[in-house]
Amino acid sequence: MRLSLPHILIAILLVFVSCKTATMKQGNEQMERGEYYAAARTYRKVIGKTSGKDKAARAEAYFRMGRAYQLHNQIPRAESAYNYAIKSDCNDSTVYLYMGQVKQKSGRWKDGAHYFETYLRFDSTHLSAQNGYMMCQKLEMIRRNPTRYTVRMAPVLNYSAGSDYSTSFMGQDGTKIFFASTRRQAKGKGKSDITGQKNADIFYSQKDDKGRWSKPKAIDSDINSENDEGVMSLTGDGLRMYFTRSRNIKEAVTEICYAQRIEDQWGKPQVLKLTKDSLTAVAHPSISADGGFLYFVSDMPGGSGGLDIWRAKMGTDEVMYIENLGPEINTSEDEMFPFIREDGTLYFASRGWPGLGGLDIFKASVTSAGSWKVENMGMPVNSTGDDFGISYYGPEEKGFFSSDRGNSRGYDKLYTFELPELKCFFEGNVRGERKVPLKEARIHIVGDSGYYEKQPVRQDATYQFKIRQGEKYAVQASCPGYLSVAEYFTPPKQDQDYVYRKEFVLMPVAKTIRVDNIFFDFNQATLRPESKGALDYLIMILNENPNITIELSSHTDIIGSDTYNMDLSNRRAKSVVDYLIDSGVDKERLTPRGYGKTVPVVVDDDMADLYPFLQYGDILSEDYIRRLPADQEEIARQLSRRTEFKVLRTDYNLY
Repeated sequence: MRLSLPHILIAILLVFVSCKTATMKQGNEQMERGEYYAAARTYRKVIGKTSGKDKAARAEAYFRMGRAYQLHNQIPRAESAYNYAIKSDCNDSTVYLYMGQVKQKSGRWKDGAHYFETYLRFDSTHLSAQNGYMMCQKLEMIRRNPTRYTVRMAPVLNYSAGSDYSTSFMGQDGTKIFFASTRRQAKGKGKSDITGQKNADIFYSQKDDKGRWSKPKAIDSDINSENDEGVMSLTGDGLRMYFTRSRNIKEAVTEICYAQRIEDQWGKPQVLKLTKDSLTAVAHPSISADGGFLYFVSDMPGGSGGLDIWRAKMGTDEVMYIENLGPEINTSEDEMFPFIREDGTLYFASRGWPGLGGLDIFKASVTSAGSWKVENMGMPVNSTGDDFGISYYGPEEKGFFSSDRGNSRGYDKLYTFELPELKCFFEGNVRGERKVPLKEARIHIVGDSGYYEKQPVRQDATYQFKIRQGEKYAVQASCPGYLSVAEYFTPPKQDQDYVYRKEFVLMPVAKTIRVDNIFFDFNQATLRPESKGALDYLIMILNENPNITIELSSHTDIIGSDTYNMDLSNRRAKSVVDYLIDSGVDKERLTPRGYGKTVPVVVDDDMADLYPFLQYGDILSEDYIRRLPADQEEIARQLSRRTEFKVLRTDYNLY
């Protein structure tokens, strides 16, 4: 049974007194019993026999008829009735609140905001009006920024001229589901005075090997009756079903029943005793996977107002205690249709939390402090219509929910939803000198979760690995004849696809390699603090290539005497080596050497790209430099002042 408002659960057992002439009293009594469909018809008859001169009486009848239509989801008719009530100078200010709600649910947000704002002049503290006005201001932005969920109607399951809602999966394979339906095959006869539809029964569908759902069938057991059976939930093993049932055909007060499954047959249902008060209704069960807790809905004393979500600690066949989930979940309005996942996350539908219109589905997660964090699931899971009854297939981010979106008759239909897996990749290429692709390169990647993979690059020297957000990774690129290079990174956790790109540039073992950004004090051998990044990079190269020994060389520019420059370069080379040794590099792997100005720079690709006046392969000898214009000469002298290393051995500690 889909229960949507407090009136259904607080229905009083009144005896229907039939009369030949429809009266306001009769309609009001029907409303009190939750018979919204019947009440709307009664008020329409009242309007038909009320004189047009009696403006106040007609305004009241239109107002009440609008409310009856609204409560059984006949939104276009409700809007029309409220419009007539307002034109007839209805003296009940809540007509503006209700008109705001139906405008919002119809997707006319600006009109909705106008009516909410009008009502707030009468009652500025009303929660629903405040939320409605606020959300009508935000709905266009929300529509333009949907979540990543994909939502589709489930056509096979919805093939009926009635409502289909609130699924529950059986077992761990997700191939069998149960749901409530008012379709023609349900046992109930005639139309319900509450909804104008048949009383619902519980149906099931099976998925075949190709992933197609079978035509739904009603459960062939005493679970279904001429009464209204609705929202159900199965234990993780699929052996027990809890479900909602009205106490008789006419009565709106509901109870929760349960039935055991033996092989393929369901046993006789039993009533679950959650309260001693016979006039208090309970509904919408959701049992935890282990059967330890049952979440349900009720308006019993001790709640926050309207319908609240409660939790019962379950024994073998009895309730040990019940507790209200408190103000972190429940508001003064209605919270309904709870669904508890295996990880303890709670999902529910609410009118009290700020929503898009009608009922919205909310997600409540337990924080590290033990409190609840509540979030609206946003579009497209939620719409301006009623969205409720979500159920997940195990730990996967997919399942079903129910909605009356886009249905002018107010019928609920089943929708599938799925959160596509985020695409997260580590990709790039490996090259050597002059951007030559290194087709023989290999990539090693290790994650802190234990993930390890080793792959050769593609023919164009590119690579790609599928990775996970939030995991720490260490990657090494290697190629025969080249020094290996490492990269360390952690993809950020975010709600969107992510690609971490890296171009590895490997240095040939047989070539002298320049180390940029090593700085000394002027005419001194003292390393400056800003050299740390380059020095640490050099340490990483040595650590990634543990079998090499190197000559660490320092070079000066052409200014100064040969003797002075040779002494300065020797001291600077030794300063770098001392830093590396102090950082843990074995001193036997390091040979400092100063060359003064005796080894001129040979222009490489990077230098030629950066300085157009230089050509690849140019040798920056003293004669070459002195022929340059003053500004270019200064650049050439800067390039001459450098620190380099070359590999001496590749078999250190190898044998």
